[in-house]
Amino acid sequence: MDRLAFNHDGLRVFIKQVQGKLGLDSDGLAKLIGLSGRTIRDWKREKFNPSKDAILKLSKLSQIPLPPHKILPQFWHNGIAGKLGGKKTFKLYGLLGNKESRSKGGKISWFKRRENPELWTKYVKTFKIPEESEDLAELFGIILGDGGLTRYQCVIYLNSDTDQDFAVYVQNLIEKLFDSKPSIYKSRNDHVWKVSIGGVDLVEYLNSKGLSLGNKVLLQVGVPEWVWTKEGYIKACIRGLVDTDGCFSVHTYSVNGKRYSYPKLAFSNRSEPILQFVYQGLKQLGFNPKRTYEYGVWLHNQQEVRKYLQEIGTRNYKPSVKKILGGVA
Repeated sequence: MDRLAFNHDGLRVFIKQVQGKLGLDSDGLAKLIGLSGRTIRDWKREKFNPSKDAILKLSKLSQIPLPPHKILPQFWHNGIAGKLGGKKTFKLYGLLGNKESRSKGGKISWFKRRENPELWTKYVKTFKIPEESEDLAELFGIILGDGGLTRYQCVIYLNSDTDQDFAVYVQNLIEKLFDSKPSIYKSRNDHVWKVSIGGVDLVEYLNSKGLSLGNKVLLQVGVPEWVWTKEGYIKACIRGLVDTDGCFSVHTYSVNGKRYSYPKLAFSNRSEPILQFVYQGLKQLGFNPKRTYEYGVWLHNQQEVRKYLQEIGTRNYKPSVKKILGGVA
């Protein structure tokens, strides 16, 4: 992946101009191009050189030209950084294990879990098997938006700066469905809340209802067919997806010295089947969504954004949502 290097302050000014033009904060801008809000904030601080593809996409969406820059080819830093990193790792840890030693360690770990009931309950739990419902459809939307499955657990990743209340809501939703309370903890290195619940049987159940293990983008996963069977399920699943991978914003502009503001909704995801579900689902519910860029679905009309909040709703009441509901825009 090629990266771009800008003159001092060039990248920060460019991103602020893009945010002003699109009416989005760092998190909203990040979702628009499939990145994290922390990445955008790091770019604004000029901590890292940004990827060429992402910056060109921001320029195209906002119609703001790029400031002076130069292109850094892929792996431009590896020659120096790789050697320094290798020497540092060897100095700290010595020679790392090989395939055989890692396999032996895994077998010992598995044996300890089998022999220790307390450890074993982390991997196999008894839980309530929920029926298909709007709550389950909403949880599937949340997982498809910002979650994932491994063989032993389901983890949902939320922004620790803006999603604290929503993390508690997700925790309560999971407990209501499965009669088992997930844990919530904050990542030490990232601005992330992790809502996590473990259990082989639970993962197998979610898998049987249509959720896949592995990378959602590489697998191009879609929404399970049972979600399409009822309008209430469609609404709930869209709400879960938008509450995680969507963004409400208030766009402000001036014409002849007079300021105007209107709300808009942007949903971004890199799985085409999920994008199509949100697009077709909204159309089926009487909305007029737009697909104005590759990885997104939009509601531009302010009446439709308010209709969405009235008929589908949100459980993630970020400041922009409160502003819209308060009639500021």
